[in-house]
This record gives sequence, C-alpha cells and structure tokens, in this order.
Amino acid sequence: MLNLLVLTYKGLTLEELASIAQVKMSQLMVFLSVFKSFCFKFKSFWKIINMNVLKFCEKEYLQDREEKKNVHLDIVNELQAKRLSLRKLEELTIHLFLAEEYFALKQTLCLIENFLLLNNENTKMLLHEFWRKLEHKGYDLVQ
Repeated sequence: MLNLLVLTYKGLTLEELASIAQVKMSQLMVFLSVFKSFCFKFKSFWKIINMNVLKFCEKEYLQDREEKKNVHLDIVNELQAKRLSLRKLEELTIHLFLAEEYFALKQTLCLIENFLLLNNENTKMLLHEFWRKLEHKGYDLVQ
C-alpha cells in the first residue's frame, strides 16, 4: 500500500487505495492511522509527501523495475473504470507513461476530449513530454 501512495501523481482516494491493494476499508484505516503523518490529503486524495519515507520506499520496495511497472499498471487498471475528469487523465497518462505502455498512452491522448482536457497551462509540459516520447518510439499521433 505504501507503494501506491509513493507512486501516485495527484493522489488516490481511499476507495481506490482499498480496491487496488485489495484490502478492506477497516484495514486501510488502520494503515493510515500509522502513516497519516507522512501523508498529504487534498480533498479526498491521499499521497505520501515526506521525502524520507519516499526515499526509503524507493530504495527498499521499488528497486525492481518490473514491480514498479506493475504498481503503475494496477493504478491504471483502477482508474480506467472511473468517469472522465482532469485528475483521472493526469493520473492515468503519467502511469501509462511510467509503465512504458506507449500504445495505450497514444490511444488515450488521441481521443479529442482527453487531449483538450490535458492541453492547459498546468499540464501542457507534461503533454509535450508524452508527445515527444511517443514520437521517439515511432508512434504517429495524428493517425
């Protein structure tokens, strides 16, 4: 569960955390009672922001590239069932990018409503980074 809170971009809801980690809400609440001081909660989204905890988790639990990729894909799978929002798109696209799921990233970005939502002042640079990586990998975004 720490991995999820470390790797999330904007944060995950309690329901998303419980679903991805496959734990009961009561178990999640016990977990959060221990780690709450290391987390940041904005609206209903949770994320670890303590740099020491982030570095520790990266070193101890996220060294294996495949394991890290699998955590990103777990987050992607949970978010794909959610209704469209800017937060969902930001979180979804960054995890597709970090999991190196470039075809799925291309498919997501090529939907006009997704592109229009992501093409704003706050996410323009991220969108540009995705675009450059996809072009480098040989994907044509206009087709």
